[in-house]
Amino acid sequence: MDIKEFIDNWIHAFAPNITKSQFRKRIHNQYIWHAFSWNIIPKGTYLEGEEARNAYNNVDKKGAICLQLWFDGFTTPLTADFDSVDKIETPDGNYVEFYVVGKDFAWTYIVTHETDMGLGPYFMKIK
Repeated sequence: MDIKEFIDNWIHAFAPNITKSQFRKRIHNQYIWHAFSWNIIPKGTYLEGEEARNAYNNVDKKGAICLQLWFDGFTTPLTADFDSVDKIETPDGNYVEFYVVGKDFAWTYIVTHETDMGLGPYFMKIK
């Protein structure tokens, strides 16, 4: 799946009420996590920071896929290399703009390039 298809599927699953105007103004350079930071997705429907990290570490990752926005541009199956927060959020920042979605887009975990500034990580599960 390429970036465009991933973003379309992600928006449909996690931010279905986003307007075209909001998308154009707020989702810059495929940074779909701006849907959280600009409150397009209402606070209280997702987790941030340590709560997001804990949720990711504990969620069933079978069938999950990931996208490293700055590195490959295509989704790949989630491997054991990225199955915990400690493996994604390295001290040298190698895995920024790292998006993971569960099977059938049932949940998402996003590490942003601005996590150290309090923007992310984010975790959301479809109820």
